[in-house]
Amino acid sequence: MNFTSQYAGHIISMGNGRYIQFKDSMYSTEDETEIEFLLKHREFGSVIKSSDTIPKINKEELPLISVIIPSRINENIDVMPSLCKQTYKNLEIIIIYDFRGEGASKTRNRGVEKASGEYILFCDNDLELEPDAIKSLYMTLVKSNSGWAFGKFRMDGREYNKGKDLNIPNNKSSRAYIDWFECIPILSLIKAEAKPRFDEQMKKFVDWDLWVSLDKAGHSPVFCDKVLFTTKNRPGGISNCSHEVSVYWRNYLYAKHNVMKNNKKIADIVIPHHDRHDFLKKTLDRLDNSIFNIIVVSGGTFAENSNKGARLAETDNIIILNDDTEVDNDLLIRMCERQEDVVGCAQFIPSFNKTILGMGCGQKDGKPRWFLAESKENVLILNGFLYRFKKKAWKKLGGFNEMFRNGGEDQDLGMRAVEMGMSIANLDDVVVHHHSQSKGRHDFVYENNQLMQKLWPIERIQKIL
Repeated sequence: MNFTSQYAGHIISMGNGRYIQFKDSMYSTEDETEIEFLLKHREFGSVIKSSDTIPKINKEELPLISVIIPSRINENIDVMPSLCKQTYKNLEIIIIYDFRGEGASKTRNRGVEKASGEYILFCDNDLELEPDAIKSLYMTLVKSNSGWAFGKFRMDGREYNKGKDLNIPNNKSSRAYIDWFECIPILSLIKAEAKPRFDEQMKKFVDWDLWVSLDKAGHSPVFCDKVLFTTKNRPGGISNCSHEVSVYWRNYLYAKHNVMKNNKKIADIVIPHHDRHDFLKKTLDRLDNSIFNIIVVSGGTFAENSNKGARLAETDNIIILNDDTEVDNDLLIRMCERQEDVVGCAQFIPSFNKTILGMGCGQKDGKPRWFLAESKENVLILNGFLYRFKKKAWKKLGGFNEMFRNGGEDQDLGMRAVEMGMSIANLDDVVVHHHSQSKGRHDFVYENNQLMQKLWPIERIQKIL
């Protein structure tokens, strides 16, 4: 239904049909069910016919932009105050209610069918727009040869798309290409000639899919380096869903855009296992075996099991993963797409209630003193609970030193990688790690410490530093 507003001193165009008059606004609809609902559920309003007097259209020099807002029944249109304060005045605001539970995609597509503007702007009903949001998008778009424009936004206090890499990967069948369009907000300005349309079969990531589809059709994006709006996650909102649902629709998106057609696995995940079968089950339940080869090895030490599993690896990426972690597939995929020899990340240890960024090393009485680093400046080597190695790098390192027995092997391997000058990346992502839960984990602490001091005296460490 077309929403005609006289807010902020401007009048927005209307189509033909029946109208419902509310205070200082109007609704236009041809759906008798919608008319009946609106009159029943609003405390004000009366039906007028199209033959009655309609406000004159105030044609401005700027082209008309159709703003499409989908909404569920009885939801507030919280975006209206900030939308009506926009410095760009020539707007057609179309509010489409989802009366039949059809979903946001179908609702937005119905809005596009009613739109008459030269540009389309999809807008959720819970956003708070900056006063120049639409003007900034418009000015960015008209100065380029692109088909649509997007910008930065804040959600739950975090700024998104800040410092975004503007180089879109060339391989349109790669994950890197698809992932480039992630986190682009629904509030993006699109030329109507691009004929934007949402996939009504998808229940999540529909905006992500739209941006990929537009770019593949030759309508490339341009970036507006401004914060355009503020929002927050709502209980029951589209941004909140289970891990399993998120993984399913992400894989659906990859498959739709021919990323996974060859069904080639991207990494081998090696999980050394001892006795915590409960943790192992939870870890395995989180991993997608359509993307990864998963190799679980038990019967030996951590180093022995890891090396044995790595020898079975078929891909160019080897991931050593502790069996007591809460990792998600998205992080593992991004690790595999990195070009560095070795990639790690931060860990949150519930029993310590601390986030650990890596391992640090000091000295006391002329001997190395290893510690868990909580700040970046103290990190010398990566955390050892989750590594991604390029296979060539793993072979060059020779795997873990099997002289270590369930401790110290990760420190030794990390130091050798640094000493060899390998490229290393430590991601900001934080993974929950239920640290040292296996039986016998600390049985050889003294022996492992002695071996570490023998292999890595302070003089050798100082040469690296």
